[in-house]
Amino acid sequence: MLTEEERGDLGAAVRAFVTDLIGPTAEADDENQHFRKDFIQAMGEQGFCGVATPEAYGGLGLGYLEYCTVLEEIARVSASYAVSVAVTGLPQIILSTWGTEEQKQQWLPGLAAGQLLGAFALSEPSSGSDAGSLKTQAVRDGDDYVLDGTKFWITHGGYADVYVVMARTGGAGARGVSAFLVPGDAQGLSFGRKEQKMGLRASPTLEVILDGVRVPTSARIGEEGTGFTVAMAALDSGRITIGATSVGLSQAALDVSAR
Repeated sequence: MLTEEERGDLGAAVRAFVTDLIGPTAEADDENQHFRKDFIQAMGEQGFCGVATPEAYGGLGLGYLEYCTVLEEIARVSASYAVSVAVTGLPQIILSTWGTEEQKQQWLPGLAAGQLLGAFALSEPSSGSDAGSLKTQAVRDGDDYVLDGTKFWITHGGYADVYVVMARTGGAGARGVSAFLVPGDAQGLSFGRKEQKMGLRASPTLEVILDGVRVPTSARIGEEGTGFTVAMAALDSGRITIGATSVGLSQAALDVSAR
C-alpha cells in the first residue's frame, strides 16, 4: 500500500499522462463512438491496466485505494476509458483469485500490460446481474465444453481478446452456473448490435453471440457450479471501480462548472 503522499504523486502522474494521451480526442471520440485500443495499450505500458494484479504476473501488486486513484484520474479526462481499464481488470481479478497457474500465465501478463483486452460476459436479454437465472448453456463434450447463448451489454464486445463467460453447466439456479475463458477469435463467436448510449460512447458495448463455441475443459475457471461465486465477486470489484470512475467524472464536472 502506498502512503497518502505517494498516492497523490501517482494521481498526478496518471492525470498528466492521460491528459496528453486521451485529452486531445476525448470529445470527438465520445461524439463519434470511436474506441482506440491503442490507448489501452499505452496506459498498460504505464502500469495503469494491472494496478491490482500481482507483480509475479506483470501487475503492480497494489491495492484498491491505488486502483481507485488511477481510475478517478482517467475518468477526469474520459470516463469511457476509465470503464475500459476497469473492465479489462475484471478477468485479472477473477484469474488472480480462481485461475489455475496455466490460466494466469496465459492471460494475466498480456492483460496487465494492456497488450490484451478483457471482457466480462454475464448479462443476457432476460437476466442482468442475477447470474442465477442466465440461460447460456455449456455442455460437456469429451474434453471440451460447447457454449451456446447470447450475452447483452458487454463492454469490449467485438474488441476483447478474452471473455469471461458465465454459462449453465447444471440445473436451474446459482449452483448450475460455471465460468469459462473464451478467446476473442474462437470459432462460433460473433457480435450483434452496438448499443446507442447517452454517455460513455467511446466505450463499445455490444451483444455477444455464442453459437457452438468450443473450449477445452482447461478453459473453465474453478469447478463446475462455482460461476455464481465468481460472478458476484467480480461485481463486488466492479462496484468499487465504477464508483471510482463516477467520482472522477463528477470531479471533472465540478471543475468545468467552477471554470
